[in-house]
Amino acid sequence: MRKINNLVILVIAGIVATSIAILFIEEPDKIKHQYSDWQIKKTAHEKTLTKKQIYLLLHRPVTISVNRYYKDFNCSKEDLKLSLVALICLETGNLQSKTMQINNLIGMKAVEDRPSFTFMTNEFINGEMNIYKQNFASFYSFEDCTNNFFKLLTKERYNNVHKAKNYKEFVKKLAKAGYATDPDYAEKVLRIIKNIKNN
Repeated sequence: MRKINNLVILVIAGIVATSIAILFIEEPDKIKHQYSDWQIKKTAHEKTLTKKQIYLLLHRPVTISVNRYYKDFNCSKEDLKLSLVALICLETGNLQSKTMQINNLIGMKAVEDRPSFTFMTNEFINGEMNIYKQNFASFYSFEDCTNNFFKLLTKERYNNVHKAKNYKEFVKKLAKAGYATDPDYAEKVLRIIKNIKNN
């Protein structure tokens, strides 16, 4: 009886191990899709991540938001994902920023209907970078944050962003509309996208 039980346990363990291996080899996004916000923060805190690893790690919140709002844009879902993840990499210093504590991935400043927290940040005024105290919006989750990124783009000043046909146009139009104060913002985001695509 004991030999039969051990054999059953070994067979079950083998099936489980094979299933996990198949998921990792054939469908890695199914694994990444399961990461919670807490797991993302923990992973980013424990090790230095490549831009491609961050892209995979943020699969869940970014994909959910893109699927919800992509019809408002001319560019593809993949271009929206690449643009948003690259923007997140830049805004959070590869998920190392203190704004991660309040689920703010996109550097969004305080707004009336949300609690906010004060952090030091780099801002460009008249072409010169200085460090300032700024109030940043707090979000319930990463998904709440990425949803609010697309809601922000419904403002009139971002109308041209919706007309972008690809990620390059999207990023350039976003920067031109004044999303960030850094004059090299678009160039930096596009460099990150190139890094993601090449790895």
